[in-house]
Amino acid sequence: ILHVKTLQGEQNIKLLATKGSDVCQLSYAHAVSYTNVSKLQKAETDKEYQSNDSMQFIGYTTHHNFKQVRQINVLQAGSDANYTFDYVAGYAVGDVYYDDHGLVEGVVCWIADTVFTDKEKPYGSRGKIISLNESDTGLMYGTINRPTHALDSVDGRINTAIHMALRSDTSQYLFKERIEAAKWCVDQGEGWYFPAKYEMTTVLENIETLNTTLQDFGATIVSRLEVGSDRGYYWTSTEVPGGVFGNHCNAYVVNTWQNGGIGYATIPLYVKFNVRGMKWFGE
Repeated sequence: ILHVKTLQGEQNIKLLATKGSDVCQLSYAHAVSYTNVSKLQKAETDKEYQSNDSMQFIGYTTHHNFKQVRQINVLQAGSDANYTFDYVAGYAVGDVYYDDHGLVEGVVCWIADTVFTDKEKPYGSRGKIISLNESDTGLMYGTINRPTHALDSVDGRINTAIHMALRSDTSQYLFKERIEAAKWCVDQGEGWYFPAKYEMTTVLENIETLNTTLQDFGATIVSRLEVGSDRGYYWTSTEVPGGVFGNHCNAYVVNTWQNGGIGYATIPLYVKFNVRGMKWFGE
């Protein structure tokens, strides 16, 4: 039974599962075809579905042409069961963001618009998400005394594009493989980038809200700075203007103290710190 709740009311829809033209395909009465989904054969065999089989239900909805997807994985009970897909008309900071396949992709850390407000909490249809995890080890920003000239403090996409160009085959940047932080972010998938100084500041300003969600999903929380540890320092993609200082170039790192304050430091590019990826949604 699919339970649907909207601003206009609630409705229960019974989805009756029946076998298709072969024993490995299930179809549901009253289901609406929103997207083409490949037929999945059970464990690559010709076995029929039965109780205790693993089942996957994917629900889609749209609001002002903005698609949301949810996924439920359960064991087939062999009897009637109730499944509920929860959707919101917008996202708030700290909400889980799901990709087009219904899988958790990140946590909302900033919204660009406000479509409505509930209990003084704004919800938006566009914004940014932070990655579920961070680099396992510290990474270098770049090469000693070799500036990247990635200076944007509010849009890490600009800085990331500069860094990845410096890693290209035609680049003359010395020891280009040391541009590690940007590459880690880009390697998270399409649209991911190395956040700029004030983008990471926004993350740390919302650290409590974000960490609650990250912890609930078994992801890596955003670290606070601990005395005697380098955890809690995060590279930003913003380099300090001015080029070489003495025998090195600097970029900004940001941290949050145990008491909640946020600090900045300018650190040589070859020092290793952790990094998190960022991505826009709803664009």
